[in-house]
This record gives sequence, structure tokens and C-alpha cells, in this order.
Amino acid sequence: MPPMNNADTTLHTLSPWLPSIRADRSSPSEGTTPPLYLALGEHWEFLRISGPDAASFLQGQVTCDIREIANGHLRLGAHCTAKGRIQASFLGFLDRTSTPAETSKPEAPKTEPKEASEANPTSTTSFVMLLPPGMTAPTQQALAKYAMFAKVELSDASDAFQALMIGGRDAKSWCERVNLPVQETPYGLTQSSQSDKISLLDADLPLWLIITTPKRSKELQSQWPTTALASGLEGWQRCLSELGQAHIHPNTQDKFIPQELNYDQLNAINFKKGCYKGQEIIARLHFKGTPKYRTYRFQWQSKVSPMIGEAVKDLHGETIGYIVHIARTGEANYDVLLVTKQTALNSSTLQTLSGDTPATLTPHPLPNQVTSLDSTE
Repeated sequence: MPPMNNADTTLHTLSPWLPSIRADRSSPSEGTTPPLYLALGEHWEFLRISGPDAASFLQGQVTCDIREIANGHLRLGAHCTAKGRIQASFLGFLDRTSTPAETSKPEAPKTEPKEASEANPTSTTSFVMLLPPGMTAPTQQALAKYAMFAKVELSDASDAFQALMIGGRDAKSWCERVNLPVQETPYGLTQSSQSDKISLLDADLPLWLIITTPKRSKELQSQWPTTALASGLEGWQRCLSELGQAHIHPNTQDKFIPQELNYDQLNAINFKKGCYKGQEIIARLHFKGTPKYRTYRFQWQSKVSPMIGEAVKDLHGETIGYIVHIARTGEANYDVLLVTKQTALNSSTLQTLSGDTPATLTPHPLPNQVTSLDSTE
């Protein structure tokens, strides 16, 4: 296991509470939602893209609209091959170096996005990608192939940032007590006087993402109530399960198109922004086709731990899907996101093989229901 990325090792283990946090998305069960919880994004990495051409360069490379990031939003996005296969997935944000007076009054998101060429107004402004473990180097290498003719600089910024998720009904009041300004607009981004970046990921849970410096992260953790739940990567993975977000890891690069990870339903693809690498394939499927495969959520029970990228087979040895996200929920129990056909949901449980060991998969609701969009062929 890689060393912790400036993490506070005093955080105690997260109890198995997230699987029952939202049985019904419209009315979470009273008493099952923890009042306050923290998940530290251990080992997650950051890639900085800076320079006068950073915005226009990225606009032609990724699926999300860089103008929306420049205008004060966090965005889920993907960088794809020319054939539309995802090479990297990320949460993108703007990092603007400014005076305390400027950061104390964060700019409100604009209704009309600027042109990409106008979206990087100063040399002190850069775009940053929050990436899964092990993805900074390959993403930097992939982007560098197209950056040689642009005035951009790609650099590993993993030592400069750390990410946390804060959730629960008391999360907003705790954030306000420690001077973290929160807003109610999902994926809007605010900035504190200490340059902390805060974004609401889910209003129902609720759940906020906080991006800050490693030093500031330790300060925030030191103010965390001793009675509140806290965790590292395990809790982070559970939060991503609740969001329905599957990300690309080194062993799943170039295997999936964005729609297969439901990125069109998670606002990670802008179909009006214009051309970008892989856009022709992705747009054609959106406007003229139907994805045969989608990402669905299952509860996994097996003596064998699932692995990201693993092919899941039925009892006859036929491949029915691929695991793209894992969150442990208990002994021999996992929350998994599986790229498969809708027919996998036809039974209440699915008997499969993990290697040669049987596993039981039970369908579990996603925050975004996409079953009505899928082909059953």
C-alpha cells in the first residue's frame, strides 16, 4: 500500500453506516443517517494545468465544459481516446491565486459561460484535476501529447492539496463553525479566506467536498468532534457509491465509453460545447444510439473480495460485466458498481463467479435511475 498522502493517521475507523443512509432517496430513513461524518481522500492525486492556453487546450480535450469550471463550478469529467474510450476521469476545479480580500468574496457562478479562450484570465489561475490513485502520471502523459503546441504546463500538484468529504445533517453547521462557507447549489464552488474550496455534491445526504492544503486539512481534522464518524479511503469509497460515481483506475483505462459509466446522467458530458477528443463517437451514441451497457449498483456477498476491473461471470462462465467501483460495507460484503446490461436487474439476486468462488449480487438503487434509458438487448 502506498504511503498516506499527508493524511492524519489519528482518524478512527468508519462504522458500516453508509449502505443504509438512503434507502429511499426522496425520504432518507430517520435515524439511519449519521449526523456528521468525514471521509479523507487518501492517495487521491491532483494534476495542475496552467498557462495562458490552459482553458482552450482543456476545452478541446475533455467531456465537460471548461467554461463552467472557470465560472465557479466543480465538474466531473473524462479525458478520452479518439475512439471515445475513457483514459481518465476527474473532478475538475479552478485554482486562483489571489489576495485574502479577493478570496473572502468568492465570485458567483455566471449564467452565461465565457468562451474558453477567455476562461483563464490571469497567469495565476490554473485548472486542477482530482484523480484516483495512480492516475496523475498516465493522465499527464496522455495530455502532454497534445500540449506541445499550446502554452500550457502540466504538473503533479498532489503535495499541494488534500480532499475531504463532509456529510450528514450537522455538516453545514460544522463547516460554518470552522469558517468553511457552504452554498446550496450542487457543484457550485466557494472559497474560504484560507483558500479552502467547498462544493455541495449531494443535497439529499447532504455531502460536501472540501479541497484544501495538507496543513489546513490537519487543522480541520483536529477540530473534528471526537463523537463524529471519520474514515480514510474506505469511507471515501462509500461516499462515491452513494453518488453513483465510478472512476477510471490504471487497470480500467481505455475500456469504457462515458455513457457506460452513466457520465451523461452525472453531468460529466456537455453535448453543446463543441469538439473534443472522442466527441464524434460519444455524441453519435447520444443522439443516434442507445448504450447496451450501463453502470448499476449491487451489494456483493462473497468470501472473495472483488477487484476493480474484474470480469464478473455467471455460473456458466459467461462474462456479464466488469467491476468499476468497490466499497467495503462489512465482513464479506461490498457495495460495487458494475458495468453490465439491464437484464442483470431482472432477478432479485444474481449468482456469479469471482474467479472460481461463488458470489451473490443483489441490485441496489443508484442515486440517478437510468434503467429506463437502457436497451434490454
